[in-house]
Amino acid sequence: MGMSACNNEHKEDKSPSNIAGADVDTTAVKAPPPVVNDTIPATSIQWLDSTFKDVGMVKFKDSALVSFRFRNTGDKPLIVKSVNTTCGCTVADTLHKPVMPGKESKIQVKFYSATQAAAIHEKHVYVITNTLPYPGTTLTFKVEVKN
Repeated sequence: MGMSACNNEHKEDKSPSNIAGADVDTTAVKAPPPVVNDTIPATSIQWLDSTFKDVGMVKFKDSALVSFRFRNTGDKPLIVKSVNTTCGCTVADTLHKPVMPGKESKIQVKFYSATQAAAIHEKHVYVITNTLPYPGTTLTFKVEVKN
């Protein structure tokens, strides 16, 4: 079986760079340096199970709940700044309270199969925290939708 993407509608890109024969300046623009927010002290995180989960099979129009557990292994409160998904079929809870040093918590993700084709899907959830050396983590799960 193959992998399948969301059935979200995409608008056609009609920007000048995508229109045949358009005269576009392709000079590269240098991105500004990243902004570092030093107001939140950094800590460290340990993902307790895995950052990849195989959910297995889900019937069409059913949903699946996936949990990604973690522990704050640093000495400062761990703050989940954002949790973003790449598809409307996937919704992630965000933490509202800091996770104290040594404590555990989880990020829960709900997958809705009603808009998905009968196929194997791989979904990604992007988590931004106040952790070093990497503030970003990609959580991934695989699910098979069956009719």
